[in-house]
Amino acid sequence: MTLLALVKDPDLPGQLTNISLEDCLYIETNKRVILYHHKNGKTYSSVSMLADLMESDFIKEMTFARMDNSNFVNLSKVKAFDSHEGCVFFESNPDNYSKRANIAQKNFSKMRQELEQGKLQLNTRETNSTNVT
Repeated sequence: MTLLALVKDPDLPGQLTNISLEDCLYIETNKRVILYHHKNGKTYSSVSMLADLMESDFIKEMTFARMDNSNFVNLSKVKAFDSHEGCVFFESNPDNYSKRANIAQKNFSKMRQELEQGKLQLNTRETNSTNVT
């Protein structure tokens, strides 16, 4: 089953569209607005509260995990984890312009567990801008 979010299209002011949560890299909140960072590079916004999303049974079945106070990360989209910067990337070779999501230090062990269990396939090569571990 695909979970859709009704969001504002950033390219079409005043227009709403449905996006698949499976295609979202991560979800964050900013002043009570949910921001969906999509794999197409767009950031869609919604006026729903993150608490509403947390209560959804569908989100629990998907690969999203709450990684800090303001975001859920789609673990199936993570390609790199930087424990020094406290973030994950959605590209194998991230740079300063790559999309990233913050990870609270208390969730570092969750990321390491995902790695150890083979649930995440990460690039372990170091790059100029990050120390990918």
